[in-house]
Amino acid sequence: MAGKSKKIKNTKCQLEYVEEEKKLHVKQIKCMNSRQKEFLNSINSSEISICVGPAGCGKTYLALWQGLKYLEKNQFDGITLVKSVTPLPGEELGYLPGSEQEKLLPFILSYTGNIDKLIGEPMRKKLMDEGKIKV
Repeated sequence: MAGKSKKIKNTKCQLEYVEEEKKLHVKQIKCMNSRQKEFLNSINSSEISICVGPAGCGKTYLALWQGLKYLEKNQFDGITLVKSVTPLPGEELGYLPGSEQEKLLPFILSYTGNIDKLIGEPMRKKLMDEGKIKV
């Protein structure tokens, strides 16, 4: 992709500023324990991986990291985020106002928050706008 350029005038000379297209760069992470390493190995060696564990053990974070690494290396064309919208016992989903994306926002915050930590919010929004990350 070509960058955008614009002229900046100066009293002594004329400079050209070229805005580079930002490329996807996923930050490096380290597994905290052997179970996390085992999970990443499973993702890399299997077509489907299932991970079960308590909240906060890194399931979503590691899966997103690996997916973004595949996207960064052009091994994937895109990422589709899927999450079941299941109410807790005694709760109802009810009517949510807004667009489809606005209605899904509360359910995908765990995804978007983790993606923002890995590549930054502007890059996440760009990839979503381009359709490379879909809900």
